[in-house]
Amino acid sequence: MKRIVLYLCTLLVFLQAPVTSAGQELPVVVVFTIDFCPSCMATKHWLRERDIEYHELNVEQSERAREQFERISGRGIPTILVGKERIEGFNERRLHELLNVRH
Repeated sequence: MKRIVLYLCTLLVFLQAPVTSAGQELPVVVVFTIDFCPSCMATKHWLRERDIEYHELNVEQSERAREQFERISGRGIPTILVGKERIEGFNERRLHELLNVRH
């Protein structure tokens, strides 16, 4: 667990968090995906529909993305990182909670 938290903190240093017009920092969202994944597509669509910026790391197309996925002990696709929190699979309720968006 410590290894995962350390890695996430390191990853967040390199990714700049978006800021709202009120100056409030939003959590960084990272989505680990593969090609032709319905749950991955649903996750990305959900984020785009709400104008939430995210970083996509395709583990099939990028060796670096695959290495990062292994470092966080990823088990399922999509794996979504919202700040320091982790979601395995597309979970709309959890995304609402973590990103403070309205239904």
